[in-house]
Amino acid sequence: MGKFKTVCIIDDDEISVFGLKRYMSQVDFCENLLVFKDGEEALQELKKHILDNRALPDAIFVDLHMPMLDGWEFIEEFSRLQQNTILLKNIYILSSSVDKKNIEKAKKFGLEGNYLIKPITPEILKGFVS
Repeated sequence: MGKFKTVCIIDDDEISVFGLKRYMSQVDFCENLLVFKDGEEALQELKKHILDNRALPDAIFVDLHMPMLDGWEFIEEFSRLQQNTILLKNIYILSSSVDKKNIEKAKKFGLEGNYLIKPITPEILKGFVS
């Protein structure tokens, strides 16, 4: 597969973001990295990408529990905004929860295979780019 051009992280947990960024750097995961602290901020920026005909990130890693617009709300809004289901397949859910309700909810969007349990390790990331 090779490394991604642009990746987006949406997570309000600074420690998780720090670790994820560090591991992404270690495995040469992507060329560009966008980081947002909540789903609302990310959604507004991605809307600008669409309006300006700029490429959307190749992968979006979104935490479920955030202020403003949580991960589920972001996915719902993004799916309305971008009616292309191929782009939804590029969303990866980050969660520390193994709650079956969350995994069932992920199925609603066809993302049950994109449900990642924190902490994300370099080995998990290597699986994306190798």
